[in-house]
Amino acid sequence: GILGLMEGLWIALLENPNWFKVEVFGFMAYAAFLYGVVCFFLGILVGSLGGGLFLLKGGTLRARDTEARRHSYAAKENGAPPELPHRRLQALYAGFYVVLLILIIAGGWLKRSLTSATNPLLSGSFLLGGSLILAVAGLLGAAVYAALDREAKGRSPLLRILGHRNTFRGLGVLLFLGLTVPLVYSWYASESKGERSSGGRMPNLLLIVIDTLRADHLSCYGYGRPTSPNIDRIAREGILFTQSVAQEPLTAPSHASLFTSKYPYAHGVIINGNTLEASQVTLAEILQKDGYTTAAFVSAVPVHSRFGFDQGFDYYDDFFYSPKRLIFFRITASLGLFFSKGEIERHAADTTRRAIQWLRKNSEKSFFLWIHYYDPHLPYDPPGNYRTLWDSPYQGLMDGDLVKVKDPAALSAEDRNHLIALYDGEISFVDYNLGILFQELKRLNVLDKTLLVITSDHGENQGEQNFFGHGKYLYDPSLLVPLIFRYPPSLKTPQVVQAQVESIDIMPTILQILKIPGKFNFQGTSLVELMQGAGGAPKPYAFSETYVPESPQDMVAIRTPDWKIVATPQKEIKELYFLKEDVREQVNLVNSDPSPGVRNPEPIAQDPRQRTPDSGAQVRSPDYTPLLDALQAYLAERRSQTRKRQVVEEDVKERLRSLGYFQ
Repeated sequence: GILGLMEGLWIALLENPNWFKVEVFGFMAYAAFLYGVVCFFLGILVGSLGGGLFLLKGGTLRARDTEARRHSYAAKENGAPPELPHRRLQALYAGFYVVLLILIIAGGWLKRSLTSATNPLLSGSFLLGGSLILAVAGLLGAAVYAALDREAKGRSPLLRILGHRNTFRGLGVLLFLGLTVPLVYSWYASESKGERSSGGRMPNLLLIVIDTLRADHLSCYGYGRPTSPNIDRIAREGILFTQSVAQEPLTAPSHASLFTSKYPYAHGVIINGNTLEASQVTLAEILQKDGYTTAAFVSAVPVHSRFGFDQGFDYYDDFFYSPKRLIFFRITASLGLFFSKGEIERHAADTTRRAIQWLRKNSEKSFFLWIHYYDPHLPYDPPGNYRTLWDSPYQGLMDGDLVKVKDPAALSAEDRNHLIALYDGEISFVDYNLGILFQELKRLNVLDKTLLVITSDHGENQGEQNFFGHGKYLYDPSLLVPLIFRYPPSLKTPQVVQAQVESIDIMPTILQILKIPGKFNFQGTSLVELMQGAGGAPKPYAFSETYVPESPQDMVAIRTPDWKIVATPQKEIKELYFLKEDVREQVNLVNSDPSPGVRNPEPIAQDPRQRTPDSGAQVRSPDYTPLLDALQAYLAERRSQTRKRQVVEEDVKERLRSLGYFQ
């Protein structure tokens, strides 16, 4: 019992107790200390039962021992000292402690072998290892008891061991386990092996999602600052899409679309705090069923396992607590008394470190690893030198937390530049940690055996349209995200794809590259033909949404490389932009007739924030009326799949408010 309590404390301090979650006062608290308490009481229970039997046996021997001592002198007079039962008691003690010692030593090994199991008590490793440990411990304990039992006179120690009835019992148990456990384990292994029936190891998948990363702040997308040398290197060796459109500028809905290949109205996660229903088939579930070892390391509350994003993952690490105040946070969080940044997000260094630990244990398997970084999200708070990496000396009061700013539109140019510099510092910090991750993949010799996908859930407005943040509006800075694929065995020719695509296209593309068979109900389409230059037709339209309460009202956007329409679900058009010439979405044409042409802005600058609209000459524009028909069809499909909106619990809202949501 004491060992169990110590083990619980050890887990609380140094481990991630991912499979010891309990729901306490509406919040998923990581209660390793409760695990220790349970172990303590189980130890008392088992110890009481086992100890009772042990004392019962020992009591019988002691009684016999007392009776024998009464006759000891008489026995001596006959020249033959009696066989004192207390020697059998000593043998029983010795056998018991041998069993206990083996269980303590082997138990530590068994626990470490279970760190990547979804349900360790049902895993093949537990069945095989635990059964063999118990069998060996019992056999050796019985053997020690038999060897020390002086009742078998005239026999050598070896014959005593082999001839004792407990020895045969132990051998019988071992034989039974030897016949049954391998059968169970082989069945389990056949369900989870990372091998195809045709032979050969399956390619790995590493999906990196950098939260709130707008594409045009990466060097490989033409940004003026070298914010991302490690991502740039992957882009040079892979395939980069210049126009990848997110389906909603919020973390949870966008991730749900990415992992189901469905629009938000179809999967039901429309705002942060909604739960992804178990009926939705996810990328992780498909790969897990196909034999992949699946793991996720996420960095913020919106994609916590509480909201269903752990579907299909063998191991889901959503542990955000600060190690320095771990026990305090565990206790207060379980009681619902306190929350802080330590409970809602973690930095890239912590996430990368834990992901690398998992990789070192699982790199020999065919794996799907999803790593989610949250650093570029508000509040902008890059660590150490990254805070001043891109910033000139700043004397203002802005600390990177726009949640505290009541009127972001009133910020000075110096404040805005400072915020952008902090945002870029966050990107560079993530990129630095990605460099560490890529080096580890190379050291483990799996980098070139891994399909690597880098993307984001959404972007970030940084003063465009006098708006900082994301979620409220459907402007391009919040919707255009990076998308990079790298897999040398089949994507051999690095290239840049100009065609417009959507985030829901990522999942079908991954499954086609990995050659995963099956018929799936996807709303996205595979991009493999576009990547291979096989003449695949680009998608004509991309759709995005935003919902109340994050937005003033529910809105839907339809986009082509030339046009964007923003409308209500009732098809009331609110905004219309000719993107081919108005890339900053400054000239809303909704109240004008754009058919003859639109205003021609000045030539495109390197930094989109430096572009200003101009009253230049009229130019002939493409016809946007086909967008209206496509929008009408999309809205009709959306209405046909309308589902009851989920209610976000107050404790969840409270935590999300600290990240800038539900304001």
